[in-house]
Amino acid sequence: MKISCPHCQQNYEVDESYAGQNVQCQNCGNEFSVNASPVVMLPTKKCPMCGEEILAVAKKCKHCGEYLDSNETSAKKPKDFGIYWRLALFFGGLGIHNFYDEKVEPGIVKIIITFGIIIFININPPIGIVLIIVNMSWIISELLTFNEKTQ
Repeated sequence: MKISCPHCQQNYEVDESYAGQNVQCQNCGNEFSVNASPVVMLPTKKCPMCGEEILAVAKKCKHCGEYLDSNETSAKKPKDFGIYWRLALFFGGLGIHNFYDEKVEPGIVKIIITFGIIIFININPPIGIVLIIVNMSWIISELLTFNEKTQ
């Protein structure tokens, strides 16, 4: 018989001998009771971004957080340039504007460069100054190439 986890809506095919028993969902780990009555199976599909099983009517993937449009492609919401600019101006060295724009890797690299600046400005000032110039140039180039419509 077909069952569906009431917590995560994962669909399963189980033997009828499990009716009335508690089982643990293999997807979310929550325990639920297998009803002998028929369960309405909600149609599902694979997320085009992460490949996980989601409801067919989903507008956003519950696993990767991507917004989906009717063509089953990512429909990322555009980011506001004013917010992006302010974050880059005040917290650019920490890459906060990159995290806002959902670009995690450059944000992490900027954090590492900032710690390098803090370390090298005391140990070897010329290297620290080069790191400051690299980080500032990178932030300025991001501000000049940011495009709200293509995000």
